[in-house]
Amino acid sequence: MPLFRPLLAAILFALVAGCETYVLDPPSQSAIERDENEIADERIVVLVRTREAEDNLVSRAKRRGYRLLERETLASLNLTLLTLRPPASVSRKEAIRELERLEPSATAGVNHRYRIQSGVGVKARTMTAADHPGAVGGDEEGLPRRFAEALIGWPDSGCPAGRKVGIVDTAHSESFLKRHGGRVVDRLVSPGLRRPESQSHADLIGELMIGEGRLRDAQLYTASVLSAADDASAGVVDIIRAIDWLGAQGVTLINVSLAGPYNKILDRAVQRAANLGTVIVAAAGNVGPDAPPQYPAAFEKVIAVTAIDVLLKPFEQAARGEHIDFAAPGVDVFVGAGSDGVYVSGTSFAAPFVTARIAVQSPPSISYGPQDAMERLGAEALDLGPPGPDPIYGRGLIRAPATCRRASAS
Repeated sequence: MPLFRPLLAAILFALVAGCETYVLDPPSQSAIERDENEIADERIVVLVRTREAEDNLVSRAKRRGYRLLERETLASLNLTLLTLRPPASVSRKEAIRELERLEPSATAGVNHRYRIQSGVGVKARTMTAADHPGAVGGDEEGLPRRFAEALIGWPDSGCPAGRKVGIVDTAHSESFLKRHGGRVVDRLVSPGLRRPESQSHADLIGELMIGEGRLRDAQLYTASVLSAADDASAGVVDIIRAIDWLGAQGVTLINVSLAGPYNKILDRAVQRAANLGTVIVAAAGNVGPDAPPQYPAAFEKVIAVTAIDVLLKPFEQAARGEHIDFAAPGVDVFVGAGSDGVYVSGTSFAAPFVTARIAVQSPPSISYGPQDAMERLGAEALDLGPPGPDPIYGRGLIRAPATCRRASAS
């Protein structure tokens, strides 16, 4: 039996990798039209699975005046990504319809852009009970008050990681890479990216993953898709490349701090990754409670995370909707060690708590996918708001696993 199980898993993986099942789930046409100009550039992006489909589309498109810009094999997703420029007389909508007509198995769309979902970091200070009633820490001179770990029952010593963890984010600074040595593998996915000189968003997410008291012995893989500038955005092309690269490194748990419009190219790629056993956790978005759902969080096979404060109240800028799955600390969360750190807010800082929770005692296997993660998280979550799932808190506040939980939170 011990030898049979790995063999069975290998056979199952081969079968799944060799086929593809997906059903696109776009929002209303009005929502699609509202976001039609939220694009990184004018390229038309296409996904196909077989070489025959690829060759057929490229050949027929060229005869109609399309220019092939890129042709890239996505090895871990077993898909091919094409980018094309349509003739000047052809609109984006017309190009998408024509390319999908030329090759019915293709999925074509625009290169939508996605942005980091974080608030402004505030330099660490000693907070008082009046700032956050119930927060812990800060009893010693100069130490900041902190509440996030206590809120979910995460122990001060951290928890062991059961699988590799990946993030799709900005680039890390050199200081972060030096501080964490050989525990970080990163790749600058987007062309022209440079490492920031100061602390970046990816550094903060990385600290929440593998910093002091977080995941022990975890290997972090970072796919960098945008710069650290406040107005930076990443195109769907680079996000898909990031997911594919992480898959090639054997990463089956990915944290995404970006949010933006629905994109059917991303929809297909995310479904493909999920069907191969990858769990994707995404920030719900900081667009406000009345805004439309943000993606990739709103995809069915992605775990959408919202942010709450120490009093279990929702982050005022967090997106809401039936797609919200879980809540986690994400308002005035302390990131750093000792008194050297910052307080940060945003759904992007809530998502890593969920990702880290999944990483604990979850096997890196195709048999453990998004639904398994949802069920395990839901079984231990603390229901908030009205009974049952709701559009503000989802299934409730995630909790550290029973096997790795501080005694006071049992």
